[in-house]
Amino acid sequence: MRHVRHVGAVLVLGIAACGGVPGAGGASAATTTAGSAENATKGAGETGDVIPKAPESQRPNRCAKGGPFPPLLAKPKPATEPKPLPCHASDKVAESSVAAEMRAQFKPTRPGSTLDVSFGCDGLDPPITKLVYERGAGHGSQLEIVQISRPDPAGASYDVIGIRESSPFVSKPKAAPFQITRGKIPTDAVHARMPFVRAALKATLREVLPKSGLTGYASFGSSSTVHVLVRIEDAAGRSIEKRYSDAVSSDGQGQYLPLLRADAEIRQLVDKLSWQDEPASGDVLELFEERFLAAMVESPTPDAWWVRAAYQELAGLAGARSLVPSLLELLGAPRPEGRSDGWQRDQEAAMEALAKLTGWDPRKDEKGATRPIDAAARDFVAECGKVSPAAR
Repeated sequence: MRHVRHVGAVLVLGIAACGGVPGAGGASAATTTAGSAENATKGAGETGDVIPKAPESQRPNRCAKGGPFPPLLAKPKPATEPKPLPCHASDKVAESSVAAEMRAQFKPTRPGSTLDVSFGCDGLDPPITKLVYERGAGHGSQLEIVQISRPDPAGASYDVIGIRESSPFVSKPKAAPFQITRGKIPTDAVHARMPFVRAALKATLREVLPKSGLTGYASFGSSSTVHVLVRIEDAAGRSIEKRYSDAVSSDGQGQYLPLLRADAEIRQLVDKLSWQDEPASGDVLELFEERFLAAMVESPTPDAWWVRAAYQELAGLAGARSLVPSLLELLGAPRPEGRSDGWQRDQEAAMEALAKLTGWDPRKDEKGATRPIDAAARDFVAECGKVSPAAR
């Protein structure tokens, strides 16, 4: 009888481990006899494990160990923006300053050529209620996102929030992988810089070639890559946005020189901000979601794949689980014909972020060997795609 009791206990534990009887609530009682125990022992010896596996629907999802993905905090963008306003009087002092700097910084590609600098109108109300600024570099994939906003048009200050990836070149024990900032900037300080920012965003640079015969061509290139984005909005939601994500070279001067001037003005406002090692939540997480989604839609040039990679890396570091469905969409993109370096880097960055956000990594098999990128991507999409985001 001692042998029989032992086998019966094994069966009870086996059934309990499988979740009990499907459809039965609470604890379940299991009864066995010597005959049934002997039959079970005989069957196990002949056919192997007789304990049935849990149905697929009852297995815990490997991609959602932290529960359903939280809803996006970022609000959907309106389908259309209000119509631009008629041109208003421009700030001649700011335009003259920007034009002079553009002529000083621009490097002609033809001997004897000159630079024409003109300014359009941005169609915005003079009071700017929001400024979004992004800055990054290809070496180290640093990314910094800052928003300066004033919900109250009569407020004495602008609210500032931001998130950035910690610099890989700073050796600090136990340094956090990212930082956030919250603060205020006096309204007068923002208003003093805004005319120059607006003039830079409205500037158009055009190299005027000499009328005489062309005698040569000069160009320059660099391994230095830069990402600068500046977006300004008025109270009605009208906006103007300019960005440059590429190498510093002769071909891109007309785009990046005005943005670097706007960058210099904004740095006067944000360089004194205090950055802290704190979790990303609330309005900071909402800002990051908003900029992440915009970056995934408005792809940079093919050679600037590192911008998207920096966004995805920061998503994983900041624990932005709300972006898992968006990352899955990236993995669902088919491999393009011809050169696919950028596509593969995008896939690798998305899977790295997903592994951090879910705690599950199908890029390795059970023995630790690296699996094909396509197979790992399919597993991420199949498993994580079963999880629906929580309701907003």
